[in-house]
Amino acid sequence: ELQDQTALKESQSLLESINSNIRDGLCRNSLKDGFIYTNQSMSTLFGYSAEEFSKLKISTVFADPSFAGQIVSDLQSGKSYKNVEVLWRKKDGATFWGLLNCNGYKQGDDFMIDSSIVDISEINQAREELQTNYEKLEKLNTELDHLVYRTSHDLRTPVASLLGLLEMLRLDDYPDPKKYHDIFAGQLNRLD
Repeated sequence: ELQDQTALKESQSLLESINSNIRDGLCRNSLKDGFIYTNQSMSTLFGYSAEEFSKLKISTVFADPSFAGQIVSDLQSGKSYKNVEVLWRKKDGATFWGLLNCNGYKQGDDFMIDSSIVDISEINQAREELQTNYEKLEKLNTELDHLVYRTSHDLRTPVASLLGLLEMLRLDDYPDPKKYHDIFAGQLNRLD
């Protein structure tokens, strides 16, 4: 029996260590009693103490309280939630995006919900910045395409003219080289 108590204490110590060191918010909710367990990360994420959580309805922490009802209904019908983005509401009214993972199960005449919540605000901010940068890059690429098109168009006319002059020189046996020299110089100055 002493060995069983030692093993139990070691298991409890291990679970307490995991719960206090993990960054994910972990909680257990009872449909009858609300929050019956929250780890320290839940308090950090939402701003409520464990005691305050114990007095809250589940829907309190959802930015859209009706979504809580939908989740409960889905869980009661056997569905589970894995990495679902949810907008959460903190004690001070501020909101943040978090990934929700949860499962529900019947326990006697109550229904229990075990959940983990991960704050993804920084990920979403980085995603938005990436999207903004992508849109800027797309705009710059379009402007570059227009510049290349205009530049090639601007070069095409003088080059075609020079090619025509070269052809005339080839066919004309150089009657007045000075005349062609001035035309060439004019066309080359247009390219500069």
